[in-house]
Amino acid sequence: MRTEILKLSALALAFASAPALRAQGAPPAPPAPAGAPAADVAAAPQVLAPAPLPAEPAVPQPEGSRIAFNGLTVPAGKVVDGDVVAPFGDVRVEGEVMGDVTVGRGNLVLAHGAVIHGDAVVNGGGKLFNEGGRVFGEMRVNSSDDDGAGRAAPADEGRGRGRREAAEAMRMRHGWWGSMTEGFEGLVSALTLGLILCGIGAALVFYALPQLERVSHTVRRDAGRSFGIGIAANFLTLPAFIIGIVVLAVTLIGIPLLLLYIPLFGVALAAAGGLGVLGVAHALGERTAEQGGSFASMRRNAYTYVFTGVGVLVAPQILGNLLKLTGFLGWLGMIVNGFGYMVLWLAATIGFGAVVLTRAGTRAGWPWKPRPAAYDPIFDEEPAFDRSGAGV
Repeated sequence: MRTEILKLSALALAFASAPALRAQGAPPAPPAPAGAPAADVAAAPQVLAPAPLPAEPAVPQPEGSRIAFNGLTVPAGKVVDGDVVAPFGDVRVEGEVMGDVTVGRGNLVLAHGAVIHGDAVVNGGGKLFNEGGRVFGEMRVNSSDDDGAGRAAPADEGRGRGRREAAEAMRMRHGWWGSMTEGFEGLVSALTLGLILCGIGAALVFYALPQLERVSHTVRRDAGRSFGIGIAANFLTLPAFIIGIVVLAVTLIGIPLLLLYIPLFGVALAAAGGLGVLGVAHALGERTAEQGGSFASMRRNAYTYVFTGVGVLVAPQILGNLLKLTGFLGWLGMIVNGFGYMVLWLAATIGFGAVVLTRAGTRAGWPWKPRPAAYDPIFDEEPAFDRSGAGV
């Protein structure tokens, strides 16, 4: 009887566990055969329900920028989506900061696992303690003493470097090598100026010989008055330019003419100065030809006068730069160069005055009593040359 009751209990237990096995996809356990002992029924495997899954950790929600006047702490797991600023007090970062962390008067502590994507800056004499954190930007510690030293050091260093470079430049410039380099550059400049003046002078001889000769004769016969007018022009040119601008600006008709007046004034001034210098060169060449009795009559022409006069004007410049090329005579070359600049200025001043007196070579200039010219066999015995000055 007891055995039958045990068999019925095992059969009821098997039917009760069948739905749970079907829900898990496992086949139901076969019923125990009749007559099986109770020990076999107890040793049958039992299927347990699955354990629940562990809950996922909460994702930290980012916070905005934080400002604290008495220090703060960014705990682990916190994300600051911005900057952290603490004018006073210490800052401890254990979590993550997406921006910069700036500490005014205090210390900055980076705990293990802390992350700062921006810069970590400590001002006011504080310190930065890194206990295993990571900073993607710049880590900088500034103090008042360091700032003053940092500002003074580059300034002192810059001044010292500037003095060294200036001294080196002075040594290079005033040494033999510097004098030779300066002499070569000056020689090229003087030769270039001479070639330019010769080219312009040749064009004037070909296209405007009467005007050039009138200026040249005015330079020879009235050099003093030409010099005085040239000196006045040196002082009055700029005021005249400004007055012209004012006069044109106050009139409705003259306002559009300003666009032409400003550039044309400079062009006219340069043209008058160039004509004056070449007029002086023509006069110098003519005088040189008269003094040199060995010149043949075929070489007495305006081209020769202009080229000879240009050579006389630029000769001091060429000589001074040749002296500089020697190196040890550089000081003498500088003196000769200064004299050459004075010669060019004097020629430009006298020539400009002669251009003003002759109205750019269109008139004979200031009236004077004709003086008989000195006897010259080349001119006086050749009827082709006119010494009366009627065509001037």
